[in-house]
Amino acid sequence: MSTLGKKEWIAIAVALAVVLVFLGSKFWGTAPYTPVSSQTITSTTTNVDNTVDNSNATKTGLIIKDVVVGTGTVAKAGNLVSVQYTGKFADGKVFDSSIPRGKPIDFMLGAGQVIKGWDQGIDGMKVGGERTLTIPPELGYGATGYPPVIPANATLFFDVKLVGVQAK
Repeated sequence: MSTLGKKEWIAIAVALAVVLVFLGSKFWGTAPYTPVSSQTITSTTTNVDNTVDNSNATKTGLIIKDVVVGTGTVAKAGNLVSVQYTGKFADGKVFDSSIPRGKPIDFMLGAGQVIKGWDQGIDGMKVGGERTLTIPPELGYGATGYPPVIPANATLFFDVKLVGVQAK
């Protein structure tokens, strides 16, 4: 029997990491990233205001701007929430959206099933409300990013609409 070389050990480690990521999303309830086809999203950078107003920044650096204040149930940690969203980079380029899919994303608020910026930014919204979240890298995908879609240390901009809250 021959011993494994360095390249074989690296290949085994990478394969194991991939398996753990996919199994982890099933066991711990984290929603896998589902990219949207570039054919379904059209993006323009015309008339995009990329200035960042830090007046609504939280202690963690998240910036919340209410566009429409909802009138329904208030979302709080532990609730199952349904959110329609569009995620953009600072240049206005859309990297993901639930709108073309016609189905909101559902997740347990505050359970770490989504990026921290979402857990913090959706908390306190009322159903029917719309917000723009400016999420610093520390509350998004950090120094690692989410290759190849989201680069390292990216500030993310999300337009979110809370369409449902279910108490658990």
